[in-house]
Amino acid sequence: MKNTILTFLVFLTFSGAFAADLDSTRQARVAVYNLMGMDTTGPANLSTGSVDFYVNQAVKKINEDLRVYRKNESITMTDGKMFYALDSVIFLTAAWLYNGDSIYGLKAADVDTFFGTWEFDEDISGIPEYYLMWGDSIGVIPIPRKSTTTVRVLYTHLIPTDSLGKVPSNYRFGIVLYATYLSAMHVGQDGQKFYSQYIDFVNSKRGVEPAKK
Repeated sequence: MKNTILTFLVFLTFSGAFAADLDSTRQARVAVYNLMGMDTTGPANLSTGSVDFYVNQAVKKINEDLRVYRKNESITMTDGKMFYALDSVIFLTAAWLYNGDSIYGLKAADVDTFFGTWEFDEDISGIPEYYLMWGDSIGVIPIPRKSTTTVRVLYTHLIPTDSLGKVPSNYRFGIVLYATYLSAMHVGQDGQKFYSQYIDFVNSKRGVEPAKK
């Protein structure tokens, strides 16, 4: 158990120092080749284009797993409108409604609950109480009846291709680990150790203790 904890602490220290030099897809690619013990100019069985593709896949993966690229957006409600477009949503974290001097959190709803409680009541204020992620949009019910109501949304946003720099530096080593796992599988190597290290990295960011070996 002691050795496992020591190994994990060394891993975290190394990953933090390593990430400081990762500002681009190219730098991540070089790190992948180094972890695999390969020529950084791109061997015949693992081209630079392939590794760049896997780096971008890894950026997407870590954003999905840890929700690292978040965005706040305010939406002014429109009378009678249920759905409002957002920009490349991966996960909706929370939504708050601002109505005059009142602020309160909307409740997340699944599809059945959302459409099962669909309201469009002409006799009341029509202030939303629930929200639902629907593609790249947020839906709210009851359907708004006031154009002065505002909903503030916190969500995880899609990271554009070749935009590793948008990921906070303390998450970037995880990108290299997952890209190395994919690259190893590409050339027929056993990538399981890199995948296991990636899982340990993700768990460390979530505050989960490493599994006993």
